[in-house]
Amino acid sequence: MNIFYFIYEAILGILKRPLIFILNLFIFIIPIYFTGTSFFLYREGRVILSREKEKWGNFLVEVDSGADIRFLKEQVKSLKEIKGLKDTADTGSGKIVFQADLNIDLNDALKIEETKRMITDLKGVKFVKYQGEEIEYMENRNLLFAGICLFLGIISSIFVVKYIRSALKKESELNKERINILELAGATPFFIYSIFMAKGLLAGAASILLTLLFLRISLENIFISSHLQFFIYPSTLFIVAAGSLFLINIDYYMTIKKEIKI
Repeated sequence: MNIFYFIYEAILGILKRPLIFILNLFIFIIPIYFTGTSFFLYREGRVILSREKEKWGNFLVEVDSGADIRFLKEQVKSLKEIKGLKDTADTGSGKIVFQADLNIDLNDALKIEETKRMITDLKGVKFVKYQGEEIEYMENRNLLFAGICLFLGIISSIFVVKYIRSALKKESELNKERINILELAGATPFFIYSIFMAKGLLAGAASILLTLLFLRISLENIFISSHLQFFIYPSTLFIVAAGSLFLINIDYYMTIKKEIKI
């Protein structure tokens, strides 16, 4: 059997009813998108944020203009919670600022606050900012979004199942005449299935690409800030691909099953 024939027939079938194909495609994308997002946030997002927390786990210390900078730095460096200092320039405002890298467990919020208070209480310190605050906020938001997306994924999956049931009869009637012609021409059930499953594979491939595109755009806007670097991990790609191909192909299989005479 020629695989190109199946692909040709699948494309021909899509072009005959493009609006129905596009509608079905986007309906199937919804639960896959939410499930993929939830999986990414819970599994991969935590890894990304943990890595970024190490990168941004430091204090920015602003010093009064009349303070003894050298003595103040020695005081900060002497704290066992500090592993090193780095000079930083803020030429726009003329502030004197240096960075203090932490030598503590960055998941211990109480210890971080205690260290911040000790540095703030030093004479000559005007302001102390913990740069990891944004990452901590994102970690909390990450779990919330993961839970919300999982819930929406389950709800939309139920909707898709109901949609499949309601659309099953109509789609079967649309395919009935074509299936009867193929059977009269001597086509085997496997041959007929292959034509429609090829259509399902094309739809699955399109849904994978669109889902990953939507996933990338949404994560950049609602989860990942501009300075964080990330990519779609293979595990998330597998979840999206497997879910898309399974849901779409099971739909195409069920819509023609009753019409084929075995």
